Amino acid sequence: MVAKNGPGIVVVDSVYSTTGALCPLVEMVEVAEQGACMILVDESHSLGTHGPEGAGLCAELGLTERVHFITASLAKAFAGRAGFFTAPAHMRHYIFCTSFPNIFSSSLLPHEIAGLAATLDLIRHSDDARARLHAHTRRLRASLSDLGYPIHQGSQQIIALESGTEPDTMVLRDRLEERNVFSSMFCAPATSSKRAMMRLTLNAGLMDSELDHVEAVAREIAPLVKPWDWPIARRARAGQADS
Repeated sequence: MVAKNGPGIVVVDSVYSTTGALCPLVEMVEVAEQGACMILVDESHSLGTHGPEGAGLCAELGLTERVHFITASLAKAFAGRAGFFTAPAHMRHYIFCTSFPNIFSSSLLPHEIAGLAATLDLIRHSDDARARLHAHTRRLRASLSDLGYPIHQGSQQIIALESGTEPDTMVLRDRLEERNVFSSMFCAPATSSKRAMMRLTLNAGLMDSELDHVEAVAREIAPLVKPWDWPIARRARAGQADS
């Protein structure tokens, strides 16, 4: 696209919010630099959960100084309101004066700022919680894969159960909720047409008994929802056959 259209701005997530896939950030930054592009990385789903002291994937990969803009929601790991973005120093005043979302957004109140500051201090010292989160992720992804759920499109704490059509996804949602497993339904336009999904989001506070329950439910409903017949599973098998 850069070769065809010329330099521009490349926009990526570090951890994609629907599938939990990791962006190949090093390669993306290199391509952006080779094409004289600027790059924006949204760290909403890696801030607090990845990197040194939870600083995100750009920091973990040593890319912070090479990325022009970093954005993140403070409603995820920080469980607060609003968000933030970084920008090159020479663009700071330009953005303040020209960005309508910035001009017309409401300011944070002092008690909210104090709460976010306290949360930041907590997150910086939560290496044990990050280790638990990644351990939970490895465990549940492995068990779901063993049960036949096609979750190969991601690797992080967000797990997409991509059942395909919206009616099929509503059936999956109901089978899960009947057994007290609650997740978020994503469908078009948040996903591509006929690629609706239920999104599970893990956290460090989950207990082994709760993970046991999710695994037991996934095992119980597998014959009902037949994940091995979902379109994404068929596409994966077709790809393996072609290779």
